[in-house]
Amino acid sequence: MRTKGSAKSGGRVVLVRVSLLLIAVSLAAALAAGCGQYNSEVGSSVVGQQLEGVLRDTVLQIQQSRTRIVGDEMKSTTSLLYAGEQNGMQADILMRFPDQKTYVDSILSYDSAVVVLHTYGLVDSANVTDWTPWQANVLRIDEPYDSSEIDYDYPFVSEMIGVAGIGTPAPDDSIEFPIDTVTLHRWEVDSLRNGILLRVDEGTATFLKRFYTFTVKSDSLVPLLKFRASVIDGGELHPDSLIEMRPTYTTYLANDVTLPVSDNRLYLTNGYQRQMLFKADFSSLSPRTASINSAQLFLKVDTASVYAFGDPGLFTAYQVTTEWDEYPDSLGLLYWPSVAQVIGEGAAQVTMDITDLARELEKHPTENKGLAIRQTNAGNTMGRAVFYDITVPDTTLRPYVRVLYTDYSE
Repeated sequence: MRTKGSAKSGGRVVLVRVSLLLIAVSLAAALAAGCGQYNSEVGSSVVGQQLEGVLRDTVLQIQQSRTRIVGDEMKSTTSLLYAGEQNGMQADILMRFPDQKTYVDSILSYDSAVVVLHTYGLVDSANVTDWTPWQANVLRIDEPYDSSEIDYDYPFVSEMIGVAGIGTPAPDDSIEFPIDTVTLHRWEVDSLRNGILLRVDEGTATFLKRFYTFTVKSDSLVPLLKFRASVIDGGELHPDSLIEMRPTYTTYLANDVTLPVSDNRLYLTNGYQRQMLFKADFSSLSPRTASINSAQLFLKVDTASVYAFGDPGLFTAYQVTTEWDEYPDSLGLLYWPSVAQVIGEGAAQVTMDITDLARELEKHPTENKGLAIRQTNAGNTMGRAVFYDITVPDTTLRPYVRVLYTDYSE
């Protein structure tokens, strides 16, 4: 490979001559199909000819951007439970327990019962200013429901059976709260198999706590229902027996409705899910004459926002396949394998590699509905990240796409 030529005014330009093995296609046919595959540094055509290309870079402005509210969703792979309220984001805990007959043949009488939760730290504790302890209402759920449909506002048929003082400021404590005898006696019919909900009254908590789920491997940290009862098992009477049961399902429900509707910002949130939508025009790059070497999406973080907190988690890019306004509630998203990103502490900018997606949109401009940024595992953490929108007055803070490409038009 020989490189010749030099910079022109207005940006970096490098003239390259590419020699490749001959393949059985004509130059005209190859150009009609586009310039094919590319190298990360200089443009390389799959055409079996000598082609001269000029290495260029350009900035594409984002034409449309928006925060898309998905809301609370079923969290099938939650590794932690959250409860409390912080910075306007609320969380409740839902737990279901197995049928009692999976442990013993029958229970003659109950003496007492408690549920035990083990704390796994606090959310964004450095920014908490009020550590007043709080309580959660314990609600017994009395009718079945579809787990795939539940969210924070789901109309559970329930009855309050007590309170749980789970809102302590300790980052590693274990907490017990009682289960009433009525609930225990109804267990054989429905109670506990439908679950109990720990719901925090709005405005009563000032911080969020994290708890271990039923999937934790350590027996000493898993949530438990512990009760004493007289039981019959294997045909024998066992008075005053202590039985410990793991939940069969645990999750948390999230709510977050406090953010401004319009403030020149975009929000990426986890727990209560918000995604970010972007659309850039790639039509200035023709697949007949331009080979995209790389495309990077640059997002500027509002590090001073009062709404940023916690851990928004890993996120990546998806191709949007439907129009934003026509399908706001069921937007089509197509996953493009890419490196998951994380917002580093104090980071002022996030860069995402969208090269493969940009090549696809360059080749098929009519399919360009934009791209979405969303969490790789929505619901696994709780937090918000705040980015600048395309409407922010300071143009240096707006999102944009930088494309490095090889121009074969000359």
